[in-house]
Amino acid sequence: MANFYAFYPPVSSSSAAVSIVTGSGTAGTPAPGVLTVQGIAGGTAIPVSTSSPAGGATSYLKFLDYAVTPITTLSYVQLTASTASIINWLSIFDSSGSAMILAVGAAASEIDQLYVPPGGSVGGYAIAIPAGSRISYKALDNNASSGNLIITGLV
Repeated sequence: MANFYAFYPPVSSSSAAVSIVTGSGTAGTPAPGVLTVQGIAGGTAIPVSTSSPAGGATSYLKFLDYAVTPITTLSYVQLTASTASIINWLSIFDSSGSAMILAVGAAASEIDQLYVPPGGSVGGYAIAIPAGSRISYKALDNNASSGNLIITGLV
């Protein structure tokens, strides 16, 4: 995931000097010019958005234990026969340690959609999977017989 940095006060390329807050103040009281996310009396609330990256609701959840259902490099394993609704965004956690392939389509006619690195997605994937689609999974490099797969799909 990308690192984001906020600078206060804003720094411009034409600034001759940048003020830096130094020293220590009274515990529980922010120094002037310092932004804080720690709650203080009279502080300004920081707005938090609960919307998903795709802006929609959860439409697909899948959990798979590789000890129960191993995934190999030989053939696709069906995760879902038919999705209930469209999926526009996927978050994938995969603790198998193997690179994987997520595919959509009928058995023996799968179309690869994503190559999933060991560990899964960082930040998720924008994707367009129509309602009624079959989703399957296959190992790209090494068979997976331990660990878990967790997929969350959003409309």
